[in-house]
Amino acid sequence: MVARTAIRYLANAVTPKPSALLNSSPIHLCYVLLKSPIPISAMESRHSTAIQRALQLEVTRWGAVVNWAWYPDEPPSSTSADISVKAFFTSGEQLDIPVLSEANVKEVADSLRAAKDAALEAAPLSTSLKNRDVYLYVCTHGSRDCRCGTTGVDVATALRDQVQRRGVEAQRLKVAEVAHVGGHKYAANVLVYPHGEWLGNVTPSDAPSIVEKILESTRQPFGLRTPPLFPVLWRGRMGLSTDTQISMYNAEQINEEDRGHA
Repeated sequence: MVARTAIRYLANAVTPKPSALLNSSPIHLCYVLLKSPIPISAMESRHSTAIQRALQLEVTRWGAVVNWAWYPDEPPSSTSADISVKAFFTSGEQLDIPVLSEANVKEVADSLRAAKDAALEAAPLSTSLKNRDVYLYVCTHGSRDCRCGTTGVDVATALRDQVQRRGVEAQRLKVAEVAHVGGHKYAANVLVYPHGEWLGNVTPSDAPSIVEKILESTRQPFGLRTPPLFPVLWRGRMGLSTDTQISMYNAEQINEEDRGHA
């Protein structure tokens, strides 16, 4: 208990200013989640498999990131070879592939690239998220960094509690866990898809406002140019350049000041 408290105190002591979070997420056009057969908390520090590396090699060249996700509310994969894929794109679209194997890596990579190209060509100003599932991926990779294993787990628990409290209204919000995303010092990290929002420095006390804001976002169109859902916690958004993220962040800060003086 003392060690746990000390870890949190240290994390709070070095928490960067909100602006330090900006542009700390990787620039990407697609985020690919492989369904892990084991909980993220059970993963070794540098968890990697041949099939993950093979897919990452295929998709890195055009801007995709591959990671592992654990869905506590779904039946686990029966074997390490039974891997499904969930991918998100800048258009807000989602692609689910039931089986990824060594035999079909190239085929899966081609499908992902085709979906990415279609997303870029569509380039919608906004996407309706009504009746769509929204995934909140919390990094809980404790063997990689203890902060993810403590604060990350606490945040995941708090988010699940909030979703449960909101009842039917929040059934579309799925709280999952994700392996290392980069940025230990920003723990807890929460990735919101299909929005593509990356949040850092999240604490359990942020859970109510995060759930509320995400529910609000599903009631109206959401696009690449939609203001950040949580400017203070914003690490970045899928599909945006660093310059665009800076300009959007600054514009939202000005708007916040204007609202404060109104």
